[in-house]
Amino acid sequence: MVLPAAIPADLRPISSAARWRAAFVVLFAALVLGASITGYQRLFSTFNPLDDEGYVMLSLASVLEGQPLYDATYSQYGPAFFEVETLLHRWTGLPVSHDVTRLKSLLTWLAVAGVAAAFIYRLTASRLFSACSFLLCFFHLERLVMEPGHPQELCALLVTATLYVLTFCRDSASNRWAALLAGLCCGVLSMMKINMGGLLSVAVALTFVLSLPRHGARTVLLGSLAIACLALPWVLTCARLQGLPDWQLPAAVTAGLAATLVAAGRHNHPSRTTSGNLWSFIAAHLATCLVFSVAVWLRGTSWRGLFSGLVWQHVEFGDRFYAAAPLSPWTFGWAISGLGLSFIAIRRSAPSIPDTVRKLSVALLLAMGVRSLLDSTAALPIPDGGHDVGSAALLIGFVTPWVWVALSRSGLSDEPSHSGEDSRHFVARLGLCLVAALQPLGAFPIPGTQLAVGSVPLVLVTVLLTFDLLQALPETDRSNVVFRRVAIGMLSVLLVSTLLWRDVHHTRCRRAMTALELPGAARLRLPAREAEQFRWLTRTLRSRYESFVAFPNAQNSVYFWTQMRPLSGFNATLWPIMLNDQQQLHVVDALRQTAEVGVIRNQTDQPARLPATPLVRYLETHFAPVERHNAFELWERRR
Repeated sequence: MVLPAAIPADLRPISSAARWRAAFVVLFAALVLGASITGYQRLFSTFNPLDDEGYVMLSLASVLEGQPLYDATYSQYGPAFFEVETLLHRWTGLPVSHDVTRLKSLLTWLAVAGVAAAFIYRLTASRLFSACSFLLCFFHLERLVMEPGHPQELCALLVTATLYVLTFCRDSASNRWAALLAGLCCGVLSMMKINMGGLLSVAVALTFVLSLPRHGARTVLLGSLAIACLALPWVLTCARLQGLPDWQLPAAVTAGLAATLVAAGRHNHPSRTTSGNLWSFIAAHLATCLVFSVAVWLRGTSWRGLFSGLVWQHVEFGDRFYAAAPLSPWTFGWAISGLGLSFIAIRRSAPSIPDTVRKLSVALLLAMGVRSLLDSTAALPIPDGGHDVGSAALLIGFVTPWVWVALSRSGLSDEPSHSGEDSRHFVARLGLCLVAALQPLGAFPIPGTQLAVGSVPLVLVTVLLTFDLLQALPETDRSNVVFRRVAIGMLSVLLVSTLLWRDVHHTRCRRAMTALELPGAARLRLPAREAEQFRWLTRTLRSRYESFVAFPNAQNSVYFWTQMRPLSGFNATLWPIMLNDQQQLHVVDALRQTAEVGVIRNQTDQPARLPATPLVRYLETHFAPVERHNAFELWERRR
């Protein structure tokens, strides 16, 4: 008799589990390839007239040239973004161009969906739900094509990475490293986009506090944090609460956060963290913030400039810009009723309410699949934040008040969970619920793409609720087996069909467009009229001027296409509103010192009335129109 160990490895039969793993790897690779195709076609056939892409690229190019951030280079975003991007470009030697920026965006987009899929796999051990999560998150973030290179891409990656790190909180040793890594991610995010970083940091800190052993110090700390967190949505939005649309977002966030805190406080779980883990998180967070602060200071930024760029300008931004999140009119009522029903379900241990929520989540997930399929042939996403694209508003309005149900497979706060999956993954589930409840608040004061980015955790909550429902169905009842197979089959078919259709449709649409054929944008294709307009503008500016200024929209991408240097490092998308008087006077001084300079006025994208700022007054006084081509009007100095 030959022992199994004596059989050569290459002759041993492949187990069924190994075949399934290999099949899943091939399937997931095919999904990533399909997503790469549709993402590439979409990214390289889209150009947002607001041109946030060119604004971020100019800021990065200025920092790469050695100009101090904030003091000599305008940006709304934190130093962590520029340090990471500077390291990448200097290490690889890649130029700052539209082609490179969009390829980076594609890789980040895929990475966000991939980490989200890995998070779901860690919680469910289901390859199928992991693959579905990848596609759902990828489709959900399609709006990223409107702002390639924007820091919010890396912000979404850091949020999902933090959630993934929390899945390793199982014992004291792993908790320590997980806390350090979570602090690192939260610190980087805080120094990249302070609103998203602050919300994520608060959610993770609450997660560690709620997982501490029950004692007096925990009660005091938890009570203080809970009161501060519940007040946060209203403190941030109080100046804008003028009508029902303004109340909906803070109401939904408060309802979800309050119900989650109550459910987690009553949850009978074993302690998963210690005070040392909490201090490790805080120390890593503060150390990361300090490192980036010192790094940007060493590059020439003053401490006053750092505070202004990182904190104060965002306070002023909220005073200048605001749009209510485009949530459904029923959101406020749903949040209030959802909060009341949540308290009833938690206090009375009524399983029917969370079970109903899980059943609705199955319907919602299928609706998201249908919406993704229907949106495949829709026009480009709306540039401004006053309209919803995809399912972001639906998720924020419907799911946020009920995120607490994802705390455990039962969703009941008093069910013992000293063993099993609920116990092992309690910290990760709690972290997901708190992050999902708070992150939508990042859509204030301007929703835009942030509406989709801030609702990615809600996509994961919906997937997890669906998995919990289907997993809990008794297999002894044949109808349950049929329901499970039909639900999973319909979702899989919807998502794969959407991916295949988008691959075909977006490829055809891009091929029908005209190549832009401008420096750094060789891969970009646009509608013929739009491409011709930009080529004319580029040729004309090159042949006549040393540099130019554009308003009311800065048209910052044109600097890269003309290969001209801007007059200063103070470049923003809507500079008449975003730049302060001192920064605009700096540009006025540069205009006076430049002999051959042109002015572009975009007639299709101008506000009803421009503010009488120093630079606007100077342009309107000293320049006059000389030529017009489609939407662009050229101005030159008055003679």
